[in-house]
Amino acid sequence: MLHGDPPHEVYSKLADYVGDLPVCAYNLACDWEQVLLREWKRLDIAPIGTKGFCFLKLAQRLLDPVPSGNCKLQTLRQYYRLPSRNAHSASGDVGTVIDLLRDVLYPLACERNLPTPAHWSAFSRETWFPARITFGKYKSRHYLEALDDTEFTEWLNWLGRSDKGESRKMGKWYIARLDEARQKRDHKGAPSSANGLPIYKTTEEHGQKPSDAQKIRSASASSRQDRTTRLQKEPADDAAFRSITLYTNPQKEKLRLLIEGSLALLAQYEAAYHLDQNTINTFRRTLYHHLRHLYEKEKRLLRLVEYRRQYLDKLTQDGEDSAAEVVEAYRHAALEDEEDFRQTASKISKIRTLSDEEQKEVKTLYRDLMKLYHPDRYMEDETKRQAYENISRLINKAKDENDLDTLRTLANDPDKILSQQGLHLQDYEELHDIISLQRLYESLQVDILAILERHNALRESKDHEVAHAFAENPSVLDTFLARNAATLNAKIQALEAEAKSLAEEIEALTGSPTAIHPPQF
Repeated sequence: MLHGDPPHEVYSKLADYVGDLPVCAYNLACDWEQVLLREWKRLDIAPIGTKGFCFLKLAQRLLDPVPSGNCKLQTLRQYYRLPSRNAHSASGDVGTVIDLLRDVLYPLACERNLPTPAHWSAFSRETWFPARITFGKYKSRHYLEALDDTEFTEWLNWLGRSDKGESRKMGKWYIARLDEARQKRDHKGAPSSANGLPIYKTTEEHGQKPSDAQKIRSASASSRQDRTTRLQKEPADDAAFRSITLYTNPQKEKLRLLIEGSLALLAQYEAAYHLDQNTINTFRRTLYHHLRHLYEKEKRLLRLVEYRRQYLDKLTQDGEDSAAEVVEAYRHAALEDEEDFRQTASKISKIRTLSDEEQKEVKTLYRDLMKLYHPDRYMEDETKRQAYENISRLINKAKDENDLDTLRTLANDPDKILSQQGLHLQDYEELHDIISLQRLYESLQVDILAILERHNALRESKDHEVAHAFAENPSVLDTFLARNAATLNAKIQALEAEAKSLAEEIEALTGSPTAIHPPQF
């Protein structure tokens, strides 16, 4: 309800507003089926309006094969640089859906001659599967690559022969699309690469006049004037990235420009994410330092309860001989826990605290290094890609440990670092194959969306708000310590009671005290 208004009154006003119009939403299956219909049934209210179409499904189809992850609304807002609104509020999310429709989805729909909501509704309900395989040995591969890959084709055929309904439907859909692509290629239809992936061109490059749909798209441009003005004021890297959102012209020089902007933007997002993560890690390390004895006690009790439960299960199902094996397994697990405690304490003690200036330097170095050493530069060479992934792990390890000296070394002498891996520094300018450039570009979009989603999840984590409060005002530490100590002590008391109850049950069954006890040091 709104501000305490009676729900029947609110829904009466909603019914007057909606009338017989279709109700559309981002993730309609949830909003309509799981929320509105259940609420109306609970209140004994007749359904309002009619079920419309889902903007989420429309986005997934229109943005394919440009990577769109799971198309979370806030991720797409960041990816397309739409205005920031009050996220996860009704008005804020509606505003973001409108922005996404106006600036991204509507122009794309018009390019497909889908200018009206009726077209969008029918389009979003058609049977469809992502152009890039989402699972299995060919995960992330574009299905059209199967045109020149017999093993890939056979895998899709195998999928189409599955006795599982959805798998069979998916496989047959891909095979049908492959057959269509072969016919087009054989009849010299739309331009395509050697492996069947389409080579997109602008209307002007095809020598065609703009279609009615493209005229509609041009008409919508005036509604985006404010956004264009903001774009012109932004740094070159951001401007380059903004120009790629519709992904309509991957010719070599333009692709390289798009890749340059994407690498810069990805590095910027990764640096922001890891800076945020470092703030949280610093807070967690501080808590652990002060409350280490409680954290370790809780972990010991969790392990004790886990194995006493296992002991009881084995005892009652398989007898005392099998239960005795649990005792030995517990001893090994408990010793491993103690070693983990020592290693964690040692690792934390070696992490130095950085000044504000040093933290800024870490952020800058990390951003530049991840742009320089990004593994996606070697999309076509698995050996070299693995080597670059090794270097990326080295960079991330240095960042996580606040190892400024290693980051400086990596930045100041890249040739030395690469030579240790048997490599030289490759720039994407060395890539002359347009398909390789296209794959690099698309891979970078996947990475951009992934880091946006990871950062959003981090912001929603329980430690994010308190970690930043501690970073801004260290004097609140005592309050956080008291709160966490109280929580840990409550958990410890509950675990001690359960461990005692399990021990009593074991003794009652065996006639002797349990042999599962915490190790003594």
